[in-house]
Amino acid sequence: MGNDYPIAEKQTIKTFNRKQNAKKSLNNYINQLKMHFDLTDDEIIDVIRYIFEQQTRNNSKFLKKWWQIWK
Repeated sequence: MGNDYPIAEKQTIKTFNRKQNAKKSLNNYINQLKMHFDLTDDEIIDVIRYIFEQQTRNNSKFLKKWWQIWK
């Protein structure tokens, strides 16, 4: 017998890994913004707030996807 996980368990692991990768990517991107543009934490928050405002006006799926990443 090998690593025969049930399909649901494999899907859970796959989803968890995708969320972890998304979090790492976002964190790396934020750090790059800080370095390249010499931004403070408050300025980063303003940038993220602006992105949210722009995306949520026309795209309710954006918020759902964002929430799925962080929950």
